Amino acid sequence: VNSKWKSFNIPRSGMGQVYTFAEVKAEQLNNVPLDTLREAKKSELEAACKEAIVNTLFESDALGSTHSYDCRPEDQSNLAIAVAAGEGDEIYAHTQPAFTKKLHDHSQCVQLAKDMRIHIQGCRDKRDGLLVQVNAITEDTPENRAALEAITW
Repeated sequence: VNSKWKSFNIPRSGMGQVYTFAEVKAEQLNNVPLDTLREAKKSELEAACKEAIVNTLFESDALGSTHSYDCRPEDQSNLAIAVAAGEGDEIYAHTQPAFTKKLHDHSQCVQLAKDMRIHIQGCRDKRDGLLVQVNAITEDTPENRAALEAITW
């Protein structure tokens, strides 16, 4: 780490000491109302949830053995269309080390959709549990501010 970033030349009450970057950050956060910090944390968790849904592979045994699948919006849409149409589809399935299209019949698409739903709901459940922790922090104390900052995806 470059030493110029380790501290700022901001005198502490004329004592000749300087604040570290972490102290400056903490001082700035201390001036932000707790409700504002809580809302920012909620937004951070919402974004992390959406990111986890679309950027984390989920597993399914729809083909008879375990494969990993993407859950991007286009994957969700394509699977929903196949299920609604009562048809199968070629869907990308991850198997080590390959990532290939594999034909799924309608019943396999239905099972895959169920497994995708479990993945999505698991992410949402995790988010909801973390939001409960955020909402429980109502008293503005240094300990609670630290606890709020410690809540991460």
